[in-house]
Amino acid sequence: MQSLGRASQLPTYYIMNRSRLAGLFLLSTALTSGLLAQITWDFTSATTPSSELPAGLISASIAQFNTTTTGVNSTSASSGYTGATGGNNMAFSAKNGALDTGSSTYFEVTLTPGSGHGLNLSAITFGSRSTSTGPTTLTLFLSTNLTGSIGSATASADSNWVLHSFSDLSITSAQDTPLIFRIYGTGGTTSPTANWRIDDLSLSVSAVPEPSAFAVLGGLATLGFAATRRRRRLAA
Repeated sequence: MQSLGRASQLPTYYIMNRSRLAGLFLLSTALTSGLLAQITWDFTSATTPSSELPAGLISASIAQFNTTTTGVNSTSASSGYTGATGGNNMAFSAKNGALDTGSSTYFEVTLTPGSGHGLNLSAITFGSRSTSTGPTTLTLFLSTNLTGSIGSATASADSNWVLHSFSDLSITSAQDTPLIFRIYGTGGTTSPTANWRIDDLSLSVSAVPEPSAFAVLGGLATLGFAATRRRRRLAA
């Protein structure tokens, strides 16, 4: 009879453990999603990121605008700064004149979160090379706000590669909303050939689950604790 009694408890024990395992899986996913990760482009695979995307982020893309020269090639490979990968880079024919967010040359990065996630961007670094006719100012904007820049950097128009960094950022996107930023290259003179190149673009990003996800995890943890206590009482 005792053996039969224990067998009758197996379905309940199985369900308890399934619930606990599911909770642990969701907890692991949520914690991994919230970790800071690096997304990089070295342009070896054209515009596809060279790093894996972190949990909670489903796509990352880069595109060029207002330039007659487009695409990726290995001309004037990156060098001279820590982490320069050489090889391919992205080339532009940057327009001359002052910054105009409608017509100046820029590249745009779009980060798309997974369902139930928002994004936080804390840093952007990239190598940049301007020829004598290339951009002298690099300016960061959010695509949702082109009236006020987030930051800017001075570029030397001397054909040397320089690593630029926009750090200590706190750029966020709402849940299920892509985060899109632009970096403009301005202040140079028009050139029919590539006068601006970028390489080794790196973003520090975290995908943050919606708050309700943590409430669900808390409920699962409580359920698992209660199930464990019940199982111990039955085994006693």
